[in-house]
Amino acid sequence: MGKRDVSGGMKVGDVLRNADLGLDKDVSDDRKLRGKLKALKKETISAAERTAHLSQLTLTERTGFLETESPLERTFKVTQEQILEGSDTATKNRGSFKLELGNTGLGPYGAQYSRSGKLLLVYSRSGHVSVTNWTKLQQLSEIYLNQTVRDGTFLHNDSYFALAQRKYVGIYDSSGIELHVLRKHSNPIGLEFLPYHFLLASLGERGGLQYTDTSTGEVVAELKTSYIGGASSISLNPFNACIATGHSNGTVALWSPISSEPLVRILANRGSINSIAITQDGTYMLTSGSDACCNIYDLRTYKKLNCIRLPVAANRSIFSQRNLLALSFGPNVKIYKDIFSESTIGAPYMENLYAGRVVESLSFCPYEDVLGVSHSKGGHKFAKRKQLVRKSSSKRAWTGGTL
Repeated sequence: MGKRDVSGGMKVGDVLRNADLGLDKDVSDDRKLRGKLKALKKETISAAERTAHLSQLTLTERTGFLETESPLERTFKVTQEQILEGSDTATKNRGSFKLELGNTGLGPYGAQYSRSGKLLLVYSRSGHVSVTNWTKLQQLSEIYLNQTVRDGTFLHNDSYFALAQRKYVGIYDSSGIELHVLRKHSNPIGLEFLPYHFLLASLGERGGLQYTDTSTGEVVAELKTSYIGGASSISLNPFNACIATGHSNGTVALWSPISSEPLVRILANRGSINSIAITQDGTYMLTSGSDACCNIYDLRTYKKLNCIRLPVAANRSIFSQRNLLALSFGPNVKIYKDIFSESTIGAPYMENLYAGRVVESLSFCPYEDVLGVSHSKGGHKFAKRKQLVRKSSSKRAWTGGTL
């Protein structure tokens, strides 16, 4: 294989050297053959240029993590202002996006990205709901439900979303029209959607785990989780579509709609489970409890790998598509990387402080280096877009603000 240039792409000359077509042979006596070889050489050069161009686009060796130029510098001390200052105009416009709604009295807010990464669902505890195309800063719908909204999620595409309301689960389209009310999902505190099974799962205050087929509207399974402990959190394993529920006694249970009993039960923490996060490949799970410990488990062996100790208990946690971990507690948001080992976890990779606010929700945008943070007074974007700076590459992050 040919050598690569400084940007990681393959050069045109490398492609031509790899394809020995005998174009330089002396065929001066045969004018017809010489013409054919000349046309073939032209086509080969054109194909080599296309190959070199595509190698630049499809190159995935470097992921663009933030790197310092000196061993004395720390990446978590780099501020969002410094990252955006060295970014391009498009990154500045889209990477730092804030919705300050503190004066409306509608907070606290939560937010969720669609699976395509184009739309952003914003909801507040007081019933303010909005769907926005955040890439174009275009609001698609806005409704006021005048009742509590605890959670929200998009369904199989960007056209529909579900809300965990005070008594039931409501399904709406992107224009804000209510389509269905799922009355069997009583007092839901959390929602998860299984995109490859068209199943909407909700966890109720009294410990009921409900599965509903969104294509037919039928209830597929009703599971009782209250005998394990009070329900406190719910999360989805993207790899095998198992639902993980956290309970007040520190237990995490993994569920499938075909089994009335949990597939696995783990005593994960010494206090109530505040949040659960599972990687995209379903290999690792993080549980954050009221004991201020964030424990990391290998789901292949159910062995505890490591622990992140925080000053106070983390209330939200989430993994990105590249296994970055985001944690929030109080006004703080911290991002960690390279945590899946038995060695001691050091300083965070990035961090941000939202003074005078309490972070309520974290959401990584799919296919974008963006983290959405929602707090008690609205929502912000934390830009983490790849931007080459000398030998390093910086990330733009979307941090919490008022949504």
